[in-house]
Amino acid sequence: MIITSKDNAHFRRWLSLHSSKGTNKYQQFLIFGEKVINEAFSQQNIQLTEILTPTNATGSLNFPTKNLKHYELSSQLFKQIDLFGTNHPIIVAQKPSLQAWSPTSTSDGLTLLCPIGNPDNLGSLIRSATAFGVESFVLLKEACSPFHPKSVRSSSGTLWKQNFFSGPSIHDIQPTQDNWFALDAKGTPLPQVKWHEQKRIILLVGEEGPGLPNNLKNNLNLLSVPIMSDIESLNATIATSIALYEIKKGAILARRD
Repeated sequence: MIITSKDNAHFRRWLSLHSSKGTNKYQQFLIFGEKVINEAFSQQNIQLTEILTPTNATGSLNFPTKNLKHYELSSQLFKQIDLFGTNHPIIVAQKPSLQAWSPTSTSDGLTLLCPIGNPDNLGSLIRSATAFGVESFVLLKEACSPFHPKSVRSSSGTLWKQNFFSGPSIHDIQPTQDNWFALDAKGTPLPQVKWHEQKRIILLVGEEGPGLPNNLKNNLNLLSVPIMSDIESLNATIATSIALYEIKKGAILARRD
């Protein structure tokens, strides 16, 4: 099927998938880039439904397409959908449903509660979380969709490997045990924490800008990343990645003892 009109219903749907609102409305998301698309085809838990190509495309496709609906777009329309200018086929996938999270819904291991609303930063944190062994990634109400195209791209294929849950607002969180942690400038420096003593860890990320709600600061074990005194703070994604590394390192050292 060839599409040449910007008023086409399919085109308007694909264009809306550039936003979290669109991915939530249609329960679909876009996958860009040859590397990430090839990794998506290797996953059993992602349902791929459509492939979009420009009418002037040359060469053969190097991934299976027989079960996908193929749409050709005029060069002008394809460029509008091709958010990153890849000039490569774009895949449309079904957004998987996420199980609701509660403190009792996950077992031992590392759980990350995340309210990050910037899709580039969220994707980067998904990549770090997967690299450092996060078993459960809980998306709080404030978080953008991990299936936003910028998040999919910056997660660099690790999106398919993470176990996502939907969670409450950061303002509605009620820590129930002493294994809840969060990052704060006034917290205990990370290197001083004995992570091997923790069988289950719940780590809360503060919002970008506002940080942690004041009501939570007295109910969580606060952690800090040691930095130079003339630097006010770190980006939430970077600080959390450092914390995840420290937790992972502590678990590895515990296994060696």
